[in-house]
Amino acid sequence: MGPPRERSMGARRERGFTVTELVVAVGMAGILASVAIWEIDRLLPEYRVASAASRFLLDLRTTAAIAARTNRPVVFRVETGGDDCEIRYVIQQDTEVYQDVCLTEELRGITTAESLDPIRCQEEEDLGLAELPACTLCGGGSIVFLPTGQIIASDPVGETIVFRSADNRLTRAVGLRAGGIGRARLYQWDGARWSCR
Repeated sequence: MGPPRERSMGARRERGFTVTELVVAVGMAGILASVAIWEIDRLLPEYRVASAASRFLLDLRTTAAIAARTNRPVVFRVETGGDDCEIRYVIQQDTEVYQDVCLTEELRGITTAESLDPIRCQEEEDLGLAELPACTLCGGGSIVFLPTGQIIASDPVGETIVFRSADNRLTRAVGLRAGGIGRARLYQWDGARWSCR
């Protein structure tokens, strides 16, 4: 065996990129970045609406748990149209405030939607449950959670709040049924009817 042969096409390349490889890599990165930015702009309003509904639902359930744990009623109060916050809710028991949340500060670009059909999904219709009134909490209001799991609501059927993105692309609702143990759940508007989630 002799010494290694040199390539006949020129000197060996040990490291680095050629100009062509660099131009191709930068071009691909630019294309991917432009697609990603467009997709983020499209998904961000949907994410914010879904997050607002999920956060609201979680805090309703937290309020019920606080009432059960302390064995005293807890008030979940919704305030809308304030100077410093468009949608705020407070979880309070007597003078103690457990949470004071400004949803429009945490999740910009959401609002409430009052002019929708009453809320009931197919599953609830099959069970013969009454429709929930559309957006009873959109103008503000309160729900009292009792230690027994029951709720006191302004409407005999229950309470709802409907969130939508500012561009009207996505609508989600949180409904809380009165009568018996208050059951909270998410609803999504698909353009024709409500579906339970």
